[in-house]
Amino acid sequence: MPQNVGKAREEYTANALGAQMCDADTADEGQIQRADVDSTGRVCLTLYRDKTRRFLVLDPATRRLSWPAQRPDKDGAPPARQKILREHLQPGRLRAIRDEEGITVLDVERPGGARRELVFEAHAPRARVVLCTLKGDKRKVVEVFGDRRPDDGRDLKKGRVYTRPAPAAPAVAAPDAPPDDIAAAPAATRRDPLAAALATEVRRIARLIKNRRRDAAKHEGPERLYRRGELLKAHLHDVSRGMDGLDVPGPDGPVHIPLDPALSPADNLERTFHRAKRARRAQSEIAARLDEAEALQRQAAELTVALQEHSEDPGVRDEAAQFLRQRTRASRRKRAQAPGPRKPYRAFFPDDKDPVYVGRSARDNDTLTFRVARGNDTWMHARGVAGSHVIIPAPLESVGTERLLDAAHLAVHFSKLRGQSRADVSYTAKKHVRKPGKGAPAGLVLVEQERVLHLVVDEDRLKKLLATER
Repeated sequence: MPQNVGKAREEYTANALGAQMCDADTADEGQIQRADVDSTGRVCLTLYRDKTRRFLVLDPATRRLSWPAQRPDKDGAPPARQKILREHLQPGRLRAIRDEEGITVLDVERPGGARRELVFEAHAPRARVVLCTLKGDKRKVVEVFGDRRPDDGRDLKKGRVYTRPAPAAPAVAAPDAPPDDIAAAPAATRRDPLAAALATEVRRIARLIKNRRRDAAKHEGPERLYRRGELLKAHLHDVSRGMDGLDVPGPDGPVHIPLDPALSPADNLERTFHRAKRARRAQSEIAARLDEAEALQRQAAELTVALQEHSEDPGVRDEAAQFLRQRTRASRRKRAQAPGPRKPYRAFFPDDKDPVYVGRSARDNDTLTFRVARGNDTWMHARGVAGSHVIIPAPLESVGTERLLDAAHLAVHFSKLRGQSRADVSYTAKKHVRKPGKGAPAGLVLVEQERVLHLVVDEDRLKKLLATER
């Protein structure tokens, strides 16, 4: 490697994001042996050059580019986007690392001369890594790693022309340090890693409170449901199968009782009391969880103010770091204590009684279809695209139209057709579904005696369906 390139390498290692790299035509950082990404969006490249293996890490959470001595531990199972990263970077050579007006660009050359770029937006309002292809002099977005939410008016969807984030003042990069030593990071940096981590946790707690309040609003008042059940019980002789509602006199005026036309009068009565019991149980559980989340929010807000006013106080920094470590341990403990083994499917209960199962991943699709479902169960899938297998655990002859439509909505939502207003859904008995042969990719099946449902997506119906997941 030319001498000026080696010097640039030393400057870049010392100053992380602040150094100016050499020209892409002469630089060579090494062959990319492996590309990894974890659930936080942290990208790790394993490079090989001059019989030496090195690791390059782009971490949106800490806004740092670093060269650790070992490959970092993975944070949870790798996301599906890791496959996209490897498809575009392996095999390939990292030709250069450049600083371009506030963004760091990794220039990758593929066999045959194709080019890819990893754009590290370390100083954007939300740090992220963007994988791009080069079309002439324009970058086209392939995938985003890290925070994918729009925050500054840019469109970073797949296939769109990449635009830079708003310019920001150059930052002094924080030195490499393990997560447990985050409290020792200098407060003089433009973006204090401890303050950034605490701000992220504040936003996470705010989302948690919002979700729990939404859960509380989703359940009707249990006392109202119990009164509705008593009124229905007193007028059960006026109910017949096929009715979608009943108006009865109540103590404060007429009361409308919604009914399921597919159920018998007795089943409608049982369903009403079952919903009342669920609402009472959920009301107490959600209230307790909401109080806990609001207490965490108050504690995090107090720590944020203390850190802003006393950023160099070791006691304040230690307290904030300890709070973050406790939240991380609590999250891991909650996942470890989840009741029962992980199921390969999501369960939805559109009528509060009979389930519809939706596969979680390609491998889970196989498990759901060939190990969980029975031969006469109804099998569904969005036609012609990748997506989840959907199982109605009942023979097709006994599945009503409404239940079939519910399952079709779920099949479209959990597929590549999500967001479309119209879609085709294949369905048949599970016994008519088989694998193409030994070694076939996970989730790939052959369908015989296929029927097709032309679905017009009802957004209100889909929203109610998604709320029935247990």
